[in-house]
Amino acid sequence: MTITTIILLMLLAFCFETVDSTYGMGYGTLFVPIMIMFFGLEPLIIVPAVMVSEMSTGLLSGSLFHIYKVYDIWYNKKIILLLLICSFIGAFLSLVLVVKLNPAFIKSYITWLVIIMGLISLV
Repeated sequence: MTITTIILLMLLAFCFETVDSTYGMGYGTLFVPIMIMFFGLEPLIIVPAVMVSEMSTGLLSGSLFHIYKVYDIWYNKKIILLLLICSFIGAFLSLVLVVKLNPAFIKSYITWLVIIMGLISLV
């Protein structure tokens, strides 16, 4: 990868994380297909990268919410623990599926997922 490609990916990641933080969803759903279609990257490379970036931005935003007293994370410890457990299970299962499934199937699944989500958003 060239330095220009890396900078472009970083700018795209910033834009999509802004969308994700604003609307509460969309980072992986928007960023993964673009990385596959326009940059030719394989899902086996993309999925772990998206999982790590989502985890780090989630931890940062959760910490900032707590620091600025927007939400007290210790108030609902059971909910936080449940979300953490479910997040780790979901991340683990998605990584296992990416390794086990055919890359062509994963690419077509992501394509249809984005199309369906776009249609739902329009409705």
